[in-house]
Amino acid sequence: MSYYTLVTKIQVPPYTRKQEFFNSISHFLGLPLALFIYFFGLGHYLTSEINYFAYIGLTIFSSTVAMVYGFSAIYHNLPADTLKKKIFRIIDHAAIFLLIAGTYTPICFYMISQGNNVGLLMLVIEFGTAIIGITLNVLLFHKAWVRISSLFLYILMGWLVMFVGGFSYLDFWPFVFILTGGIIYTIGAISYAIGKKKLYFHCIFHVFILVSTIAQMIGVLLLFA
Repeated sequence: MSYYTLVTKIQVPPYTRKQEFFNSISHFLGLPLALFIYFFGLGHYLTSEINYFAYIGLTIFSSTVAMVYGFSAIYHNLPADTLKKKIFRIIDHAAIFLLIAGTYTPICFYMISQGNNVGLLMLVIEFGTAIIGITLNVLLFHKAWVRISSLFLYILMGWLVMFVGGFSYLDFWPFVFILTGGIIYTIGAISYAIGKKKLYFHCIFHVFILVSTIAQMIGVLLLFA
């Protein structure tokens, strides 16, 4: 069976036009966050307030924010049940792995710069898991078990900092905002699961994801402020 045939088998949720308009616009609003993160890092690097290592970490973070919100906005704006929309549904889900790993990158770089090897361990686990998740989604997205497994992987990746005790190496306020973002992400994941039967919950999911990104962005930037 060809890959083209597998892609055509992908089911696209039958969102209404109003729901898709909201889904697209809500995640289009996430793109300015990426620009803010990047220029924050660039400005602090040019004024020597952060080193090149931290600047690269923030650039990776901003790039993954831009990708996940950009791909999501495009996906939800495409005509229903077309091949392009099915392809972008795969990209949309795969990009979430990049966002989570990208959010961890400046945190891990910060910990490594403090002489903490836990940061390196977290970085390897995050990107290793992201590669596995992306590969599964690209090759087997039409399988229900892949989509279900991905949801669990998102949550496990998001909470890794708690599992390995990385939170103990962060300052109070950065930790509070990063933790708050993680909690909101998790609630969003629950609303996403509910959205399989109640489609309007996907709109709620988009709001949770946007708010959680803002919270974690604040937490990450406070590490370098």
